[in-house]
Amino acid sequence: MLAKAFCWLLFCSAVYEPLRNSLHNLNNDVGGVGGVGGLTNQWNPAWCKTESGKTGAYCFHDGIILGLTPLALVVLLAWTGPLTVSALYQGVSSRKSITIVDTGSGTSPLNASDAGPGRETQHSPESEKFPLFRIAWVALSALWFLVPAAAYLASPFYQTDFWHAMLALTIAAAFPLSWHLSFVALPMGGFVAPLLGWSRSDIAACHKFVGFSTIFWAGLHGGGELVYLASQGMLNALDVTKSGENLLFLFGLIAFILLGGHLVVALVRRKLGPEKFRLIHKIMAGVLLLVAAAHWWPFVFFLIPATAVHATSLASGKLAVPSLDASSSAVALAVALIADVMAVCFIWTLRQSYMRLQNANLYVPFIFPPLATLSGFAAAHIVALGVTKKLRI
Repeated sequence: MLAKAFCWLLFCSAVYEPLRNSLHNLNNDVGGVGGVGGLTNQWNPAWCKTESGKTGAYCFHDGIILGLTPLALVVLLAWTGPLTVSALYQGVSSRKSITIVDTGSGTSPLNASDAGPGRETQHSPESEKFPLFRIAWVALSALWFLVPAAAYLASPFYQTDFWHAMLALTIAAAFPLSWHLSFVALPMGGFVAPLLGWSRSDIAACHKFVGFSTIFWAGLHGGGELVYLASQGMLNALDVTKSGENLLFLFGLIAFILLGGHLVVALVRRKLGPEKFRLIHKIMAGVLLLVAAAHWWPFVFFLIPATAVHATSLASGKLAVPSLDASSSAVALAVALIADVMAVCFIWTLRQSYMRLQNANLYVPFIFPPLATLSGFAAAHIVALGVTKKLRI
């Protein structure tokens, strides 16, 4: 059941941009500033009723509930609803629990990172899941990239010269990069593999493949953006003292550097050793996702499944209960997803309250996306820990 929910997430990612483009007649409701304003309340400044809004980088638009725009509400429900229902259904209806055998390591096997990137696992040659996944992932990546690339290249602005055409491709690369970052950590929770019916080696192989693919798209997007800015003499866009909106470029640069650091750590993982590599990898990954959320605000919604999965995995690991079964963790995941969404909506409500202030500036809004992601993870972990304690055998 959970595997179908994961497939649903992939389907949503495939149809999101084509569907959003097809609704272009709704203007700011699905587009807005940067094409994501419909998700993050950023309307065209020309539509603002206040003079301060008209001169800003965007015009903040109130949500219809909990600070959420109609598009954000639909995306949030579609992105987390089926996964929550599937996890709950699999947890409460499964009579044949998938019990994990005690490894004797002193930690819960559900959090044992055998599938983690720090463990050297051999991919089973007879398994067909990873090869099929790789084909599907390449096809999805092509779709994620080609749809926006075609739209940008058709615009007269991007047909001006070589540099603008390159800019179109580098911006288009942000789309597959965003989906990669949303998915790369999703199945790495120790309890997920048995729920999906996948082996540890398959999960690890998929994670590594998506991870290196993420580096490729980051190089195309981040590297291309830097080359374009340099070619146009616009590197001063990184100067945050001139405008709070320049934080967008600064956080993008930091995320680009962190991904480069990820690549270096991955290449020297054998020298570091499994435990040290896993520790560095987890810390860097957590910081990267928070910085990415500050750079691209829709990550607040798209990272909820991954943060809930890892919050649940961390909760199960703290209990160190060898007989805890994956079905119980599925229930904990469902509740964790709900808690994550509620925490994100709470921070999003605070964001709206701040943006309503007359003296609201363009610096403070960058705090809310990573704060929402971090709060969502904390809430999911606390709730998952409580549920797991009650359901342990």
